[in-house]
Amino acid sequence: MLSVWPFASRSMRHRTFGKLKSVRNGKFWQARVAMSQSRKPVNLHISAGVSGPTPEQEGLFLSLAEQYPTVLGTALKAVHQEYQRVRLSKPQLKWPAVGELADFEHLTPLDRIWLDDHGGQQFVFSFNHRDDKDHSFHVFFEGGRVKSVASERE
Repeated sequence: MLSVWPFASRSMRHRTFGKLKSVRNGKFWQARVAMSQSRKPVNLHISAGVSGPTPEQEGLFLSLAEQYPTVLGTALKAVHQEYQRVRLSKPQLKWPAVGELADFEHLTPLDRIWLDDHGGQQFVFSFNHRDDKDHSFHVFFEGGRVKSVASERE
């Protein structure tokens, strides 16, 4: 008989991220973090093993938190371009036209930040479409610059 309940979720208290919960079979740690100028906390997913986030991931997050308005603005511009491309190439989606970036942020709010790189150089901002819940946009950053943008239908 198992000595530990197999479905119990593990969690840890981290000095930077607060309460981290182990998810995805222990491959990721998840937290809800408040970012400056954000109306609500954002989901943060960190690719890390049993020992938790690396010091490099913690440093990357602290840098992101410090530069959040700028990084979010860059990500929104990239997602806005991808949104327009998908909207024009797939008119069957019937997505509304959005001209202003401020209006666009309400249509595709930031849903998750992914710290996948153990070395602290790469991260991803994921946005979900408010009206099309099965559609997500991902902005991949490397070395502080946009590397690529992807649109995904689940």
